[in-house]
Amino acid sequence: MNLICFDLEGPLTPQDNAYELMKLFPGGGKIFEVISRYDDLLTLEGRPDYEPGDTLALITPFLAYHGIEEEQIAAMGHKARLTPGATDLISHLNLEDVMSFVLALVTNNMLSLSHRDWGYPMTM
Repeated sequence: MNLICFDLEGPLTPQDNAYELMKLFPGGGKIFEVISRYDDLLTLEGRPDYEPGDTLALITPFLAYHGIEEEQIAAMGHKARLTPGATDLISHLNLEDVMSFVLALVTNNMLSLSHRDWGYPMTM
């Protein structure tokens, strides 16, 4: 059996969830862009104990300060759209006996998109 793993954001949904969350408060989109660039620079310099994508840890204090709540995150997850052709691709892979997984650094609410639309198990 063959195996394939997808990142949720990008290949399967065009929504950048962290960016969308930050845009829930004034100036949050710009702050996210700066933090994202900082994340890139830390990654490029090879900073010890820093992993690409640690942006989520860097934005959490901003979300908490601005009172972004679970309900807002859930609403965003329910509005997430799929990349055109993603459902057909997953269906085709299933027919070809290819085991596929969705890997994502998102909240349970955002991961529910892959569970809702394709029946992936909600494994954390």
